[in-house]
Amino acid sequence: MSFVKLAIFVILAAPICLTRRGELRRTFLRRRNKELSENENWLNREMNEHRRNSVDLWRRTNINDSLRIYTLQQNDSSPAIDSTETQLMSKHPCGIPNVDPVDQRKKRYALFGNRWRAPRNITVGYHNYSTKLSTRAQDDAALNAITQWNRPCDNVNLTLLPIGQSTEADIMLSFDVHTPLGIRYRRGGVVAFAFPPPTGDISLDITEPWTESLLVSVLIHELGHSLGLGHSKDLRSMMYPFLSDARKTLTQDDISGLTSIYCP
Repeated sequence: MSFVKLAIFVILAAPICLTRRGELRRTFLRRRNKELSENENWLNREMNEHRRNSVDLWRRTNINDSLRIYTLQQNDSSPAIDSTETQLMSKHPCGIPNVDPVDQRKKRYALFGNRWRAPRNITVGYHNYSTKLSTRAQDDAALNAITQWNRPCDNVNLTLLPIGQSTEADIMLSFDVHTPLGIRYRRGGVVAFAFPPPTGDISLDITEPWTESLLVSVLIHELGHSLGLGHSKDLRSMMYPFLSDARKTLTQDDISGLTSIYCP
């Protein structure tokens, strides 16, 4: 049986750091934790019991439990998922949980957090690099992802800073041993976690055997979160919560989400 990790914010992690960036992160985690504690519809009975009694920040659960939670969040009366979708979902889960209220409108995209006040001048930079790829391949992957989000809307312009200037970047990309919640990344689990504006930082699993193709897909997805987009219900969308390195191009659903924030 294939296993994935599903992020459940049961308690707030210890303070990450004392900087302004760290305070913004903690504020977001507090708010997300409160939203989860008040949402009684996104978990089945067993998981609700776990949420009330456990002090763990993460619950390791098999793919069937994850899919059941996902379909409940989508307001689907049946948790049954076909084998093709199960295979897709088990590949590379994002660390952001699917707990936003179900949107009954026709759109599939979801919004996540705030927006950037100066979206025409958003800088992106690596805090460190993975040892699995050359620095050039990682820069190319970031530029590829940035280009995808710069195209649809003239009001959005992301720029990649060289490593020497990256400490000044609005969105920091870092390969980490632990998630921002202080939980160790593990092979076969979530591969990344992103904060919404006005922080936008992206944490990537340092243990993942990264390829340039996978890194492009993951960075496109996580930059979507960094810009204020949540997870989409559209399996073809770059913002679908389970990532595939076969997807590297924004869909109309992704573009509609971005323009609804920055180019209404």
